[in-house]
Amino acid sequence: MTEANKDTMQFANTADIEEQEAQLLGIDIQAQDSKYIKEQKFNQQLTETAQKEPEFAPEEEPQTEETRGRKKIELDEDLLFKLCECHCTVKELAYIMGVSAFTLRNRYQHVMDRGFAAGKMRLRKAQYSKALEGNPVMLIWLGKNVLGQKDDPTNGEEDLPLPWVD
Repeated sequence: MTEANKDTMQFANTADIEEQEAQLLGIDIQAQDSKYIKEQKFNQQLTETAQKEPEFAPEEEPQTEETRGRKKIELDEDLLFKLCECHCTVKELAYIMGVSAFTLRNRYQHVMDRGFAAGKMRLRKAQYSKALEGNPVMLIWLGKNVLGQKDDPTNGEEDLPLPWVD
C-alpha cells in the first residue's frame, strides 16, 4: 500500500483496518477511548439519525408563504355597512364588532365610508320627502342649509356700508 493511499484511506469501522496498517497510521485498534474510535461512533450515530424517518410528520402541507403574528380577523362587512348606515360612531362599531377602532379604520375604512354615505343619502331622501309633503319645519331647515336662505330678511343693498360724506 502506498503512502498516499494510507493518508487518504477512510474506514467505516475499526474492523476494516488490519493491525499493521493501523500501526502505520498510528491507530490503536484495541483502545476503546481512542480518538479514532470516538469519531467513528459519532459519525455512525449521525448517519443513523439522518436516515431515520421523522417520528411525526406534519398532517398538512406547509404553507408556501410565511406569516407572522396572529391571524387576521375577518368581519361581516354587511353588518358593518348597516351599522355605518345608522351613523354609529367608530367607538361603537369597534365595540359591537369586537375589534379595535384602529383595525376598523385600517382595514375597513372603505366599507365604513360607503355606509356613512349611504346613511346620509337615506336621511336626505327622508328629509326631502317630508318637505315635499308640506312639513314647514323641514322646508325651512332645507332652505337654510341647502339653498343658503336666512331668517334675517335683508337684501343685498342694506348689507353695504354707509357712504362717507365730508
